[in-house]
Amino acid sequence: MSLGGTYGYRLLRYLGFEAGVLTAIHPTGIIRGANFSIDPKDDFTWVHFGPRFILPLWGGRLELSAGAGGTYERYSVGHQNTAIGLAPRSGWGGNLSVGAAMALDRGRRFWLGSTPRWMLINTNSTHDRWFVVTGDVSFRF
Repeated sequence: MSLGGTYGYRLLRYLGFEAGVLTAIHPTGIIRGANFSIDPKDDFTWVHFGPRFILPLWGGRLELSAGAGGTYERYSVGHQNTAIGLAPRSGWGGNLSVGAAMALDRGRRFWLGSTPRWMLINTNSTHDRWFVVTGDVSFRF
């Protein structure tokens, strides 16, 4: 399960800046072997930020966008086991994203969309690569 929130500020008609937090709660599941069973109770938290280029279409009711920027990742684990790589870590990297959103009302206040995001993070011990697709519900004021 994951949950997140993003704030975007439109600087110009075609350019905005966004910052957000995305979490993945217990993504690993239970690790089982012949003589062991480990539930790591792990969590990932990503903080992403950067510019977003926006292309309004269909009278401004449909928007396509692309963005790039930085990402901070924090991995926490409840039951550590360094023998199999279950240890907390954190690091910096980047992200690339594209998105599409459509206004649900004539006033263009309520939007529904999707944002696939590719995150590349390098920590001291790993090189994490994540592809996350989110469903987006937004309100604009």
